[in-house]
Amino acid sequence: MDLGLDHHVQAAHLEARGDAIHKELAAYHRCGDPELRDKMANQILAIENMMTPGQEAKHLAWLLAQGHYRGSDVRLSLEHCGAKHLVPYPAMRWLWRETLSFKWKAEAHINALEAQALLSHVRRMLREGTFRSCRVLIVIDSQVLYFALGKGRSPSTQLNRVLRRLMAMELAADVALFPVWTISPWNWADKPSRRR
Repeated sequence: MDLGLDHHVQAAHLEARGDAIHKELAAYHRCGDPELRDKMANQILAIENMMTPGQEAKHLAWLLAQGHYRGSDVRLSLEHCGAKHLVPYPAMRWLWRETLSFKWKAEAHINALEAQALLSHVRRMLREGTFRSCRVLIVIDSQVLYFALGKGRSPSTQLNRVLRRLMAMELAADVALFPVWTISPWNWADKPSRRR
């Protein structure tokens, strides 16, 4: 990301941005290894550098190219100590606006409620009529829902009930959902969801 600044100012900005990402990842409970955090921060900075104003379509095409060969999910990952780790997508770099908000009528498990919220969002999108025969990227902060969507099913009967309805709508509209995982602090939908 070129800010049109002198080289040393640009380098200082990137270093400060890397430190901020490092701190946000450190607050995320699953990322305890400092070396893994460094690798993740570097990869997230590289992704942010591709997020250039006016080149959004190019960035989204790159994201879709990261789709996993076994399913319909976008996997940003890296290898560390012989294991693959998911890298959260820097969703906070986009401009977001609130489009849907409602109060739950009944209590349920958080994963089922997140799936229900996604179902409501997709239903609203399909009513508009502009989303037909296309691929749709969805940013999600729940790894359970992320992997269930990529696979198309879940061992949880509550989650499966919602996923079946979602898959039926996808088939009817010829739409493919591609979930992208991020951490909760970077998910703009997380804060409005706690308002009620």
